[in-house]
Amino acid sequence: MKKLFLFLSMLIVCGLASAQNTATESQELTNKETKAEQFLRKSTLFREDTFIKMHVDGVTAYVKVATDLVTNQKIGYCYFETEADRSALFFTGGKEGEPESLGYLDVEEIDDMILAINKILEDSKVKKDVKYYRINYTTESGINIRYSTEDRKVYYSKEWYYTNSYGITRSYTLYSPSASLKSLSKTVAMLEKAKKIINDNLN
Repeated sequence: MKKLFLFLSMLIVCGLASAQNTATESQELTNKETKAEQFLRKSTLFREDTFIKMHVDGVTAYVKVATDLVTNQKIGYCYFETEADRSALFFTGGKEGEPESLGYLDVEEIDDMILAINKILEDSKVKKDVKYYRINYTTESGINIRYSTEDRKVYYSKEWYYTNSYGITRSYTLYSPSASLKSLSKTVAMLEKAKKIINDNLN
């Protein structure tokens, strides 16, 4: 009886520790916000201006500047959407072909994304003695760009986290439709245009 009690006590302690770790991990995974998301969440009264909507194979970008009408602070960013893919519809509740969020990109991240895309384009021209290879770039906010020589296609994606009815953190990945490698040059041009528009309207 004493051994059974000790065994049950250990199970409870281990369960609590596991739940605590899961809660910590869940918090870390779900609280990864861009500066833009933090700004919009914390502002009690703000105006969000959309200056332009641009589309490149599989991805739509909205160039935005938000102004806190109480403090008069401003922040610029891009908001990305892609068409819903079937694998994610169960989690998002959306319909196939409808736009789904890929997330936000702070203006400070635009240059890094441009550099990464240009590196992918450069690297794709170098001959390698391998069967195939894959290049990945992920922004701080979790937007991923992947190019693979297996199908010579580009995919944009983002892993989204949610907590189910049992309090357990799960995830699903939202993928864009496939795009050609040359579409990345259009993405660079789109980002450069977005950066100029944002900087012109932050003053």
